This record gives sequence, structure tokens and C-alpha cells, in this order.
Amino acid sequence: MERKKARITIKSIQHDIENTATEQTYYGHYAHSGGRHLLSYEETFESDSENAVVRNLYKISDRTLSLSKSGAITTRMLFDTEKKYQNVYRTPLGSFDLLLRTKAVEITSTGKILTVFLNYDLFMNHNFISNCTIEINCKIIEQGR
Repeated sequence: MERKKARITIKSIQHDIENTATEQTYYGHYAHSGGRHLLSYEETFESDSENAVVRNLYKISDRTLSLSKSGAITTRMLFDTEKKYQNVYRTPLGSFDLLLRTKAVEITSTGKILTVFLNYDLFMNHNFISNCTIEINCKIIEQGR
């Protein structure tokens, strides 16, 4: 499996809370293996006057997207159009029970650009929070490691 450097932009909207889009850009890696697209990057944020690191790994296939976070935040989120997924989202400020009901996972790949569109309902601690959309754009910026 050959990893390639990539620019990963994630645009998200929580429609029932605030229709304002948030957009973040990260530099990480892209790989394609076993019919799956793999994206990985690290993000940092300030926590208790220190920089906390979160490692993110996306595994994307035809109808599913899996997101694993490790480090200061830990969780595994599975977006699958055929079933609901429940898990715990652990942060330095506490843990939350999440339930995801995925409505759509759409993937477009054109060699150097991968685009993923995700639409899902988010429930936290058994309460509906919001309908959410996420658009992930991954552009390969360099061949090889």
C-alpha cells in the first residue's frame, strides 16, 4: 500500500443548530487498499494550557465511512446507510453516548481527488441533536511517502 501526501478539507454543517458551515484543512496521507480509501491526519487543539493531539483515520468504501479517533479524543464512528451505529465519544471534558443514523454516503474519485459527501442524523445521550452534512475533499499533493 503506497501512502501519498494529501491536503484534506472537511466542511461540516449542523442544520438544526446553526446552518453556518465550518471548514478545516489538514495535511496528512491518502492510500487505497483492498477497495477502500484511507485518509489519515493529526489535529491539535488547546486543552488545559497544553496542545492535545488527536489522530484521525478514515476508512471509506462503497456505502460506509468509518472514522477512528485516538489520542486526546477517542471514538470510532461508523456511517452505514443500512444500519444505525452507537458508540461512546470520549473527550478531556467527558464522555457522550452517540447514535448515528446515516442517510447518505456518496463517493467520487478521480485519481488525484477524492470527494465524500455524508448526511446523517446525530443523537447524543439518546436525544436528537441535529441533521448533519459533511463534505470531505482530499487532494493528493505528492506521490509516494
